[in-house]
Amino acid sequence: MATLLFGISLILRESQVNTDHQYDMVRIGIGMIGESPCSEIQKQLQSVVSFKTVISQISTVDTGESVGYSRKYKADHSARIATIPVGYADGIPRLIGNQVGNVGVSKILTPIVGNICMDMMMINVDQIPNVKEGDTVTIFNAKPSLKEFAGYCKTITYEVLTSISPRVKRIYIKD
Repeated sequence: MATLLFGISLILRESQVNTDHQYDMVRIGIGMIGESPCSEIQKQLQSVVSFKTVISQISTVDTGESVGYSRKYKADHSARIATIPVGYADGIPRLIGNQVGNVGVSKILTPIVGNICMDMMMINVDQIPNVKEGDTVTIFNAKPSLKEFAGYCKTITYEVLTSISPRVKRIYIKD
């Protein structure tokens, strides 16, 4: 008795190449949330996972002023800086601070400035003229995508997802 076990990438790839192939078992894995480690397969999927928060405060930082732990970001011009209430205790790696990573505000990628703090991080919102406190910030979903966010973190999507702290509220949408 032959038994075959395939993951999402091979299932979708094989279904295009060999339409009469039957599987004894399949393991959908990360495909369940619309993700695949294979970029060709990812084009056939739609991610259903997002990590969002809101802007809690917007301040103007003058030229020469600093932001964040250890004063790592120093403004080279007067800048509008938004504070968002997620940090490394929520699963955001400190690695993506200091303009390494971006988040989405009004469908525009905005740089993370300064070090990631335990419960917050700061972003430069200069390029978004009408941004206000309470506006949605996308940590990952479409812009940036989960894969892009994982790239900022120099890791894989699986690690990003499993690193999200239990204190981050989960909302499940039944469709």
